[in-house]
Amino acid sequence: MRVGGTRAIVAAGALALHLAAWPAAAQDNSCRYAVDGACDEPDIGTGVCAAGTDSWDCRREGVLSADACHFARDGTCDEPSIGTAACPRRTDTTDCGGRWSPAFSGRDDRVFVDSTRAPWSSIGWIETASGHCSGVLVGPRLVLTAAHCFFKDDASNEREAASVFIAGRDGPNEVARSAVVREILPPRFDNRRHAQTSALDGEDWAFVVLEEPIGDVAGFMRVDPATREEMDARLAAGLLAAVTQAGYSGDHATKLTAHEGCAVTELFDDGTFFHECDTIDGDSGSPFFVADAEGFVVLGVMSAIYPKSDDDELEMGVLSERFYKAWLRLSEELR
Repeated sequence: MRVGGTRAIVAAGALALHLAAWPAAAQDNSCRYAVDGACDEPDIGTGVCAAGTDSWDCRREGVLSADACHFARDGTCDEPSIGTAACPRRTDTTDCGGRWSPAFSGRDDRVFVDSTRAPWSSIGWIETASGHCSGVLVGPRLVLTAAHCFFKDDASNEREAASVFIAGRDGPNEVARSAVVREILPPRFDNRRHAQTSALDGEDWAFVVLEEPIGDVAGFMRVDPATREEMDARLAAGLLAAVTQAGYSGDHATKLTAHEGCAVTELFDDGTFFHECDTIDGDSGSPFFVADAEGFVVLGVMSAIYPKSDDDELEMGVLSERFYKAWLRLSEELR
């Protein structure tokens, strides 16, 4: 069930931090306007709520991100429920890694993978002026990612172009890189509306065209042609209970992490789905994929995180049915 008919979104992309507005151990949703899609805290929102009392909505504005806590990486887990509670959830992820957490679907099951080897080498880092998103090569010069990655912030429609895509990044090492020539977003995508309503959730996908055909070196995946009806049948047959997600999570920066064997749990009519893969900021645009007889095929891309309650949340991706035809057209154009 979608929360209140409108899912208040928390984008997974890397965003600017405004930590001064967050007193330690004071983050909750006690404001009467909490979880309404608008940040109402002082300095970063409308100011009608006290600092730290509209945490879900203000996270949408980029307040919180991995390891943003003042006490991050000190060897002690400081998140609520599993640690000292001196930090908000999802802000001390390195110290709390591997523990059960409502920030993930149970435990943090992400693992480091060898980004120099297939299929991991086809997944990469998309650089923008304010941070990064993840993406996957789906052709020699074509990268699939999320549309919201190309805007200055979540409350505006001011575009922010990508500069480079780095395939198989691993710290200072990489498999290949190329400058970005252009981005292709769905015509209906409106970033400001996407921040305020669930009406455009299925439009949160995009393609990046590269200058160089680095997919010939790093490898690339195909996009799954399955219709919604076919995906429904797969879900009912248990065939979506063990997919793989991989991206450049914010708490591990330039190291690729993957959650193998995680489940798609629910499909929606707008071409989106809920899943139990462990994703945080930086994973926006990362692929969900499976292996088949021909290689690896992308089922969807990571889009957003939604509040289910104060103690739980739901993670959402966009199904390949939303961008399959665009992939076919662009693949033909770039031959």
